[in-house]
Amino acid sequence: MDIVVKNGVTEIASGTLTVDTSTTPPTGTFTPTGGTEITCNVSAWSSGPSGATNWSFRITEANGDFPIKENGKGYTYNFIGNENAEGSDPSGSVNWPSTSPKEDETVTWQGEATVEEPSARGQGAG
Repeated sequence: MDIVVKNGVTEIASGTLTVDTSTTPPTGTFTPTGGTEITCNVSAWSSGPSGATNWSFRITEANGDFPIKENGKGYTYNFIGNENAEGSDPSGSVNWPSTSPKEDETVTWQGEATVEEPSARGQGAG
């Protein structure tokens, strides 16, 4: 499924998330646009109405549009969200590294099935 990260109305990053719900716990990978595939920790993935969709990944160097903090010690992105009332198109918030010593920002993310992967809606693709 396509994932778009926004700060307000401005898109700041995107990529493709694949979640395999046939495993327990679910597994996943994320490929940032212009970056390389990353293994995700999928802590919750429900395709039911308003079900939890929580996943994260850690990078040690910038990957696509996903930066690390200026201290160079890597960064963990935590995506916290829920499916919509129909059990599809998850969305939520994600922490975003600041470019200064201040606290990190919280921005939003939205997932939507791709045309090639209509079954990815709500369940991921696997």
